[in-house]
Amino acid sequence: MNRSKAVALIVVAAFVCYFVSEAVLRQFVLHRSGAQTISLDENLALLPVGIRDFVRKKVTIAELKDKLKVAKTDKDIIYLSIALGRERGEAELQEAYAMVLKNYPKAPEATSAYLNFLLAPKTALKSISIKQFHQYLKLLPEEEQCYFWQAGLARMNMLKTTDKQKIDFLLPLLKIKPKFREYQELYIKLWDLADKEKMRDVEIKARKLDEYCKNKELPYCDEALERRARALKRRAERLAKKKAAAEAKRKAQAKAKADVNKAETTKKTVTTSGTGKK
Repeated sequence: MNRSKAVALIVVAAFVCYFVSEAVLRQFVLHRSGAQTISLDENLALLPVGIRDFVRKKVTIAELKDKLKVAKTDKDIIYLSIALGRERGEAELQEAYAMVLKNYPKAPEATSAYLNFLLAPKTALKSISIKQFHQYLKLLPEEEQCYFWQAGLARMNMLKTTDKQKIDFLLPLLKIKPKFREYQELYIKLWDLADKEKMRDVEIKARKLDEYCKNKELPYCDEALERRARALKRRAERLAKKKAAAEAKRKAQAKAKADVNKAETTKKTVTTSGTGKK
């Protein structure tokens, strides 16, 4: 096969893929408007892998946009904005993180945005200092703080920060009473860094807290998070039952009132009919 024929076949194939993918997207638009019921997976299966991934990405973005338009809670807006940015690309994701820090700086769901911009360069859309990171960390539930400490240290390792910066990051741990076993790893890291930097006082305090975590047999943070999740689920179930009971009571009262009104109307009709006969 010569070069010109090969190019012609590629162009034809590209046009076929384009029109098929456009047809799938049109069907999805109809599906969103309620005008047509489709099986997205069945339609996507008709496309080559590369085109299929492209169309699936477009559909995912459209779905996220729809959900974001009707989102009401800060939690949903934050999660959907970040998910949408991630689907669109790195630049859009950074914009989503920056938006979260600007509009929802105290939200528990903003953790990924704080981690993303921790010690970011001046060229970034935002930059979070260690002090700002610590201030935000205090707003989180105790169970989540533990994970956030670990994630922050992992971020600093990725950035290849100096040992002194890592010590500055971990220093506030010397002022807390650890409640979870995962803190032990952080104290080990701190006293090891302090030993290298010849910071004797910091090393001694960190070693003592390391021993405290070991001897107290503290629970794992995962267990606390699981208990908290179960408690929240039970609370949601109670609220749902309470709401359902209130709605049932309201309907029963409305029905009773309607029955009384109907009975009174019937009684008046019968009385009027009897008076007319006389």
